[in-house]
Amino acid sequence: MKRLYTSLIIRAAGLVVLFGLLYVALFPHRASACDTFDVGCPVDVGIYSLIVGVSEGLWAWNRSMLYLARLIEGLRVWLIGDVLGTALDATIAGIKFPFWIAVGIAWIVFTVSFLLQAVVRLDWVDLRKGIRNAIFAVILFQIGSQAMAGMEQIRIMVGQGFQSIGATSVSNATTQLGFYVGSATSRGDTIEQPHSIYDGADTCPGVDLTRTNTQSMFMNDYLANFLFADAHDIHCPSGAGPALPDNFVNTFQIDTNQISNEDADARARRTILARMGLSRQAQAVLPTVGAVLEQVMHLTFALALASLWFGLVISMMFSLFLPTEGMFKAQIDGMLATLKASWLATFWVGIGLSLVAMAAATGNALAVNGISIGMFVVYIFQIRGAILTLRAAMVSTSATLGQAPAAVGGLARGFGNLAKDGAIIGAAAATGNTGELVEAGLQQMRRRLAFSTSGNLIAQAGERLLLNKAMGPV
Repeated sequence: MKRLYTSLIIRAAGLVVLFGLLYVALFPHRASACDTFDVGCPVDVGIYSLIVGVSEGLWAWNRSMLYLARLIEGLRVWLIGDVLGTALDATIAGIKFPFWIAVGIAWIVFTVSFLLQAVVRLDWVDLRKGIRNAIFAVILFQIGSQAMAGMEQIRIMVGQGFQSIGATSVSNATTQLGFYVGSATSRGDTIEQPHSIYDGADTCPGVDLTRTNTQSMFMNDYLANFLFADAHDIHCPSGAGPALPDNFVNTFQIDTNQISNEDADARARRTILARMGLSRQAQAVLPTVGAVLEQVMHLTFALALASLWFGLVISMMFSLFLPTEGMFKAQIDGMLATLKASWLATFWVGIGLSLVAMAAATGNALAVNGISIGMFVVYIFQIRGAILTLRAAMVSTSATLGQAPAAVGGLARGFGNLAKDGAIIGAAAATGNTGELVEAGLQQMRRRLAFSTSGNLIAQAGERLLLNKAMGPV
């Protein structure tokens, strides 16, 4: 039995030594230089090193989430600006020739309708709407992918405005909210005015750290400011391993080598600052996940808008004809609905972000995590709405593609019916009984023939006259 206890003690000691070596390997620090008679120094140094080590581990998580958020943002910009933009230009190149054929057909139809308006009303082409849509198509054919990228920028910029409105609404209610979340005046580690970390100020070899719109700010920018980090700390940190951001180290005076040379009071102050830094890193764990969800939401809305752009280009061929103009209007309505949903989502994000910032300023981790969980619910709900918007956009585009053959067939049938009606009227007039044709037309206005194959009243009258002639005495 004693051998068993001895074996367990030896194994436990071995595990302690192993974990100690693993910690030193992951978070290397120089050996302490505590005074021999200062028995509290090793304890303070050990606690301090543990706090710094946990902070570094939390920063590794936060940094990976901020990096992923930027990666998704870059994916959105790349898809809209390069991949889908090139595909849209190729689609426009293929649509141009059929569109001008459609313009010629629309002009012929309008001319025929104008000549026959005294005899028959053909509501196939509205000249004013046709010219308007043709001008719009010419402009769209010239700018193409630039228009799609420009609308995406407008969506982001206006969304930033709505986000600021939401944040301002919360700031104006500081007095009421302060009763619940407290005040930040008791803390000396407040951050500077939030700014975009991708404004081009930082450089990193092989990595683009400049945002297209350098003034745009997302949740990852706010969180990076909260953690005293910049783009360089996130994408190309100095040294190996999960090193803390440089500004974070300077703000909280992180130095595991210097603490062993200080007295007890200085070690206590340094430990308090390290605990404050650890609190910041811990408070950002859940919000950094929200930064990733925010970029997923923007990516989904961007794909929905891009899908509608393809449907808009295809529907331009049929926007010149009144029976098929609805396909064009459906794409415009879908774009407006997508923009509205996106801007409403950013408004709620702005409110949630302000609440998180106010809770973080108090140092109350429970308040931060509670509000962050609430933001997760908001994000998930908004992402669900974005997915539904994307689905509606894809359905609208697919419907446009599916209705195209039917629209062409409908126009062809219309021309066929017009030719057939002309033949009937001509045959009836050729009998020389114009008066009887007029009389038959009056009768037809009183009752339409159930077996008639034409919607034209005069053609129906011609059918009645030819039928009477055919059934008359020989």
